[in-house]
Amino acid sequence: MVPEGLQYASIPDAIKKIKSIGMNAIRLTWAVEMVDNILDNGGDVAIKTSFINVLGVQNGTKVFDQVMKNNPTFSPNITRLEVFDAIAQECAKQQIYLHLDNHVSKAGWCCKGDDGNAWFGDDYFNTTKWQRALGYMAEHGKSWPSLVSMGLRNELRRPNGFKNWASYNWMNWYDNMTGAAAAVHKANPDLLIFFSGLGYDSELRPIFTGRAMGVDAANNTVTFNKKKLDYGNKIVLEVHDYDMDSNCTTKMGKLTKNSFAVLDKSDPTVQDVYPLVMSEWGYEQSVD
Repeated sequence: MVPEGLQYASIPDAIKKIKSIGMNAIRLTWAVEMVDNILDNGGDVAIKTSFINVLGVQNGTKVFDQVMKNNPTFSPNITRLEVFDAIAQECAKQQIYLHLDNHVSKAGWCCKGDDGNAWFGDDYFNTTKWQRALGYMAEHGKSWPSLVSMGLRNELRRPNGFKNWASYNWMNWYDNMTGAAAAVHKANPDLLIFFSGLGYDSELRPIFTGRAMGVDAANNTVTFNKKKLDYGNKIVLEVHDYDMDSNCTTKMGKLTKNSFAVLDKSDPTVQDVYPLVMSEWGYEQSVD
């Protein structure tokens, strides 16, 4: 639950390296579990305690000592959220924008279908606490001049062996994501709000084409329409691409249909145009 790499470099040096390659923003990930700890257990804990809890006394202390050596301005009792504060402060100093991304609920490597973080109601994905955490981080981020946006959730996906397969649908996505966005907007109305789609965030088409997502409690057809949302002008769509198809024509066809088409004002199937960010991608580098 502490941003990685501080045992190898100071925050100023890490951000300086990011800036040196022409980047002007960072995507800083966080776990709902950290906010749950703060709100339910009487406050945040020191990073040394966090390291020891996860790595054991010997390895946790070793990593903590390395972090302190590279970041001598840290207090010995610095907490996890105070590390986030320090990163945000340095981003502002070096004129780097900050994007907060809710990566997981239970802290850990992401992502798989069986990690308990995959979908609303999954083993560790308590939607009430998730929305509470989003509001908390949005409110806390008001003190960060560098913070410009928040991602609601990383890579929603079909969970393996889930007890309620039927809940993996666009209507459930709509109810939960619009509720989460409202929590962010209420806490910090200046922020841009990033919406991810289904299928490890590879599928966005129903969002921008106005396709029926389902029906509400009054049996009315529901579509995603930014004109009906208080934060409609703050919405940004994000897409991920790890498709290993080596045929560029096929690959671009999939990307255009599922996401890139949102930028095409001339496409008659596009109901609303939104900004689009590809926030993760990868490919098989051994393929020509």
